[in-house]
Amino acid sequence: MKQKNKKGIASTELLLVLAFIIVIVAIVAWLFLSNDHNKRKYEVLAENARDFSVRVSEYRDKYLKYDDVIYLADLVNNNYIKAFKNPFGGDATCDIYESKIEIVSNSERYVTLRCGNYLIDRQDTSSNEYKVYKVSDWKDNISDSELVQSAKLYNYQKDGKNVLSSYVTEKELIDSYNQKESQDIETIEEIDLKKFAITTKTFYRTKELVAENL
Repeated sequence: MKQKNKKGIASTELLLVLAFIIVIVAIVAWLFLSNDHNKRKYEVLAENARDFSVRVSEYRDKYLKYDDVIYLADLVNNNYIKAFKNPFGGDATCDIYESKIEIVSNSERYVTLRCGNYLIDRQDTSSNEYKVYKVSDWKDNISDSELVQSAKLYNYQKDGKNVLSSYVTEKELIDSYNQKESQDIETIEEIDLKKFAITTKTFYRTKELVAENL
């Protein structure tokens, strides 16, 4: 009887070891596939950023728009292209007001493209190695962190109350003002300060490098 018990215990231990090995292999395989899937999403984001830069060049030539900064909103609102889909899911498309091309010269330009909580931040478009960051939402205060971004965001007031539900970029403020007040201004300085007041506030967010050499 004792010998049978020993055999039973040995068989049970063997099954437990095999089950443990199977679980470990499954976890490793899941991590590998998950990382590979995420890498592809980062690559798509970088590809979209490069395509954005090319489309801006075409847009400037077609519409003779030679501003130093061209927003994704400019292209989308003029029906030149559709907003890029967010490869990470969540929001349906990339942010058209934070995403932009800053043009210093014909040979020097920088692309910013934010899709949900993932960001390509002022990347030199001539570079072959793009970086992707994960960012938090904007907050009016934030705990200490190694990588924190700050930005001045805008709202405008009518009868002492903020018109917009949240603070936004300068470009989005201009577009929202034009839509709500039936105007056609191009700069924030053109807002009628006799009727409205512009309010600004500094917001913060964390920023973490998650992919590079894309």
